[in-house]
Amino acid sequence: MLTRFCRGIALAVFAAFVVGTSGCAGTVVVEYSLDAKMGRTTENGVVQHTTADQFSTQALPRGILVAFPAVDYKSDAFAWSISASSLGLGGAVENFASTPLCFRLDQATIASNFQTHEIPLRVATVFHMIYGTPNRIGSNNPSQRKIFVPQPICFLSKTHANFSFWPDLSELFPSEKMFNVRWPEGEPNLTERGIGNWIKLTLPIEYEGKRERLELTLTARDSKARLSYY
Repeated sequence: MLTRFCRGIALAVFAAFVVGTSGCAGTVVVEYSLDAKMGRTTENGVVQHTTADQFSTQALPRGILVAFPAVDYKSDAFAWSISASSLGLGGAVENFASTPLCFRLDQATIASNFQTHEIPLRVATVFHMIYGTPNRIGSNNPSQRKIFVPQPICFLSKTHANFSFWPDLSELFPSEKMFNVRWPEGEPNLTERGIGNWIKLTLPIEYEGKRERLELTLTARDSKARLSYY
């Protein structure tokens, strides 16, 4: 399992990525308390139901300026510390497998309680950091933002790395923000908090010559907004 220190770094990196790439000071940042469910289906069609002990939340490390802890998921193949912002999803992944673990974002689908029919995942940007080296595809500058099909992200064997992606939310939530939150421009006052709304990511994964399908559903339990001056 990721150490508490690594989880804190992952949360800080994810928050900094969301804010630092927005290109302006005083950015409204929205964070969420999440209820998570995960299903795994093997190539042979065997469904592996998630047990209660596969999910956990840890106390936030001191000095980490985020409102809610990430949701930790752990399986025999990998661990994922799952976070969400008003525009993206991500977190830290630790690969337990003897080969690279690949998240096939290029073959993923996405849905929500406003769009229950699954649609192909399209993104505005993908961020991947491993061994301290950041790699970003796409732009978060609204004037330069383009929607595209993401490439797979692969995590090296026996390592952990941080990643995040901004899905195209225009067909998923009327506000085009995660969980349909809304706020007055420039003000950290949520007029719609998104509580009870959900997003579902169906994601093929590959490792050790095997292929599985993950179904991750995140439901907003609570939300808070703040101004960030990174």
